[in-house]
Amino acid sequence: MLSIERNPKNRVYLELLVLCFDVCDEFHLVVRNNMGSIRGLEEIINKLKVSLIEMRCESTWASTTLGDNQTANVYYFHADENAKKITKSIYQGGMPSLPEDLSFFKQGKVWLATSSHEKQ
Repeated sequence: MLSIERNPKNRVYLELLVLCFDVCDEFHLVVRNNMGSIRGLEEIINKLKVSLIEMRCESTWASTTLGDNQTANVYYFHADENAKKITKSIYQGGMPSLPEDLSFFKQGKVWLATSSHEKQ
């Protein structure tokens, strides 16, 4: 396992995103119900709709396990060209706090996991 110790930003972050999309076939974004509303979330999801695999209400995902019977909406997407373009526009300056926990998968296995609220 490789741990990135410094938060990649700007060009480095975009290059990391491009690498993830080149290597992986799926990714997820997480929206926790207790984190408040996310301005523009509906627009983001609509733009990604053609790449959407499914949305599941889960308490565990690539980087987090919630306690106290909490759940979050975990959106799974194909790592295709449409999703790459939209995701790069959302994350152009670095990882935003919401939607959180952008993580990538290759053949069903976690390839890169982030924990936004923990800044990891």
